[in-house]
Amino acid sequence: MKGAVKKIIAGEPKHISRALSIIENKETGYAELIAELKAVRSEGHVIAVTGAAGAGKSTLINSCVDEYVKRGKKIAVIAVDPSSSISGGAILGDRIRMGSTREKVYIRSVATRGAAGGISEAAEGMVCVFRAAGFEYIIIETTGAGQSETAVAGISDVVVLVLHAGTGDDIQLMKVGLTEIGDIFVVNKADISGTEQFCGYIRSIYGDKKILLTTVATEGKGISGLVNKIDLCLNYEGDLKSGKKN
Repeated sequence: MKGAVKKIIAGEPKHISRALSIIENKETGYAELIAELKAVRSEGHVIAVTGAAGAGKSTLINSCVDEYVKRGKKIAVIAVDPSSSISGGAILGDRIRMGSTREKVYIRSVATRGAAGGISEAAEGMVCVFRAAGFEYIIIETTGAGQSETAVAGISDVVVLVLHAGTGDDIQLMKVGLTEIGDIFVVNKADISGTEQFCGYIRSIYGDKKILLTTVATEGKGISGLVNKIDLCLNYEGDLKSGKKN
C-alpha cells in the first residue's frame, strides 16, 4: 500500500481513481490504505453542500468550482448519488451535469448503497484520498434526501445549506436537522418570485446567527461572494458552530 500512497501523493489520476474504488468497494486492504492516507499531512478543506432536491446544488457547486479554478485552486467533488435499485451503483447524474474535464478538478460520483444521512459510508475515506493528493478543497454534495442529511457535518469543515423560495422550505426551517448543521444558508434561484420574502422569513428565525446569501447559480450571480464567505468560515480560528474561539 505504501507504494500506492506515494503515487496518490504525487497526484497520479490513475492511482487516485483506484484508491477511491478500493475504499468504496471495501476491497482487501482498504482500512490499511485509509490509515496510511490519514497519516499524510494535509490542509485540504471539506465543504458540504446539502439541501432538498431541486434547490440547484449541482449547479451551485459547478459555479463554485469554476470560481475556485479561477483562483488557482485544486478542487475535488464527491457527488453522492442515490443508489440504483437495479445495480446498487451510483446513477452518476451529478458528474454528467457538472462535467469533469477542467484542469485541477476531479469529480467522483459515489452511491449511498443504503447508507442513511445523505452520504456514502465511503465518503470519509475518499476525503483522505483527496487530501493526500493535495486537493485544497473537497466538496461533498449530498443526495438531497431531506432533513436526515446531518451525517455530513461530522466530516466537513463548513456546511452550505441550499434553499430556494416556493418549495415548502419554510416548513423545514421550523424543524431541527439540516438547519442546525448549516453554517451558510444560500437561497439559490434568487431571480424567482418570493425570494425576498423567504429571506426575510429566515432572518426572522435566525437573525445574525446564520450567514445568509442569495445566488443565481445558472448565471454565476453571487458565487464569488459565496466562495469568499466559505473561505472566511474556513479561516475562522475556532468552532464555527459554537462561535467560540480556540
